[in-house]
Amino acid sequence: MDAERLAATTAQTPLRRLGEPSDIASIVAFLASAGGGWITGQTIHAGGGLFYPPNSLTTLRISS
Repeated sequence: MDAERLAATTAQTPLRRLGEPSDIASIVAFLASAGGGWITGQTIHAGGGLFYPPNSLTTLRISS
C-alpha cells in the first residue's frame, strides 16, 4: 500500500491506526476462553470501526 493510500485509510478509522495481528489474537483468545463460551455462530467484524462487507479479509468468522 502506498503512503497516500495508507494515510487515507488510517484517517478513516476511529483509532487512527491500522489493525495489528495482536488485535485479532486478542479476539481469538477471548473466544477460546471460558468468557467466550456463550458466543456461537457469530460474525465478528474486526475493522477498528470501519465496516467492510461480509467475506472481506477483516471479517473473522467463528462457527461452532
